[in-house]
Amino acid sequence: MMKIKHLLFEISGSCNFNCRYCYFCKRRNPEILNCNQAKRIIKTLKDKYDIKSIGFTGGEPLMRDDLFEILAYCKDIKIRTSIGTNGSLISERNISEIKKFTDTVTVSIDGDKKYFNWVTCSSAYELVIENIKLLHKYKVPFGIHINVTPQNLENIGLLFKKFKNLGSRFVQIGDIQNTRAKSKNELQVLTLSPIQLSILYGIIEDYQIKDKDFIKHVFVAKKNLGAENKWDEKLREYFKPFFVVSPEGSLYPMIDVEEKWVLCKDIARNEISLPKLSLYLSKIYDLVQTTKTLLNKQDVISPYSVINKSL
Repeated sequence: MMKIKHLLFEISGSCNFNCRYCYFCKRRNPEILNCNQAKRIIKTLKDKYDIKSIGFTGGEPLMRDDLFEILAYCKDIKIRTSIGTNGSLISERNISEIKKFTDTVTVSIDGDKKYFNWVTCSSAYELVIENIKLLHKYKVPFGIHINVTPQNLENIGLLFKKFKNLGSRFVQIGDIQNTRAKSKNELQVLTLSPIQLSILYGIIEDYQIKDKDFIKHVFVAKKNLGAENKWDEKLREYFKPFFVVSPEGSLYPMIDVEEKWVLCKDIARNEISLPKLSLYLSKIYDLVQTTKTLLNKQDVISPYSVINKSL
C-alpha cells in the first residue's frame, strides 16, 4: 500500500479578506462539504493511505463554525493538524481550542501596515499582529507565510527578523505566479521578474547562512534560474506526492516534479473512489513524464496548473 503522508484540505470556500493576489476572491461561498462529509473523506484517506497530517486552509478556515469539531476528529484518529489562516479571526474566545486541537498555525502576513492593508484590501494589520502575539502568549506553535511581490521584496529580511522576534518558529516564502487571481493586470503588478526572483533567492541563501532552520519552505518559481535545488530534500520528500481536497469535495492529487507541485485532474467528488484513486497512483510515473514535457515548453509552470491527462 502506498502511503500518502499529507493532505491539504481547503475546508472553507469563503474568506473575510479580499487579497489582490488570491484566486479565492472569485470563489465566494461555493457549495462546501459539511462536517460529516469532511470526516468521511479524512477517514477514508487515513484508512487506505495512512495520512499522517492535514493542513487546513481556505478561504479562511476559521470562518467555519464546525472547524474545531473536524480538528478534534483528526486528533482522535491520530492525524496531526495545522491551520493556514490570515490571522484576523484568532481571539481569546477560540485560542484554547486552537491550542488543544492544532499542532501548528501558519499566519499569512506579507509586510508592514501600509503594504499589508493595501494587498489584503483591509485595515486589519494591527489586529493580526495582536493575534500573533496571542498565539505566542498561549504557546501555540506558529509560523508565518510571506508572499513576495515587487512591492515588499526589499523588506523581506526585515520581516524575517520581525516575525522571529514575535515568536514565529518558521517562515514559508511564496511568490505570485500565473494562477487565478483577480485580474491579469493584478498579476503583472504583483509578479516578480527573473531579476527579482534572483534577488529573492540571494536573500534566502544569505539568511539561511545565519539561521538555517528558520526558513521552512520556499514555494517560488524558477523562471530562467537554472536547475539549482533550493528546497531541503527531506522536506520535499515528505510532500511527494500528496492530496488536495477542495471546499466542495473534489480530490486533486499533487505530484512534485523538478521543484513544482503540479495539480492533477480531479479524481473524486465528495465520496472517495478507491479503485479510481488506486488507478491514479499507478499512473504517477506517466504523470511525472507528462509534466516534465510541459516544463520543457515554458519557463514556469504554476504549482496549481492542472494536468488533464486521461487516467
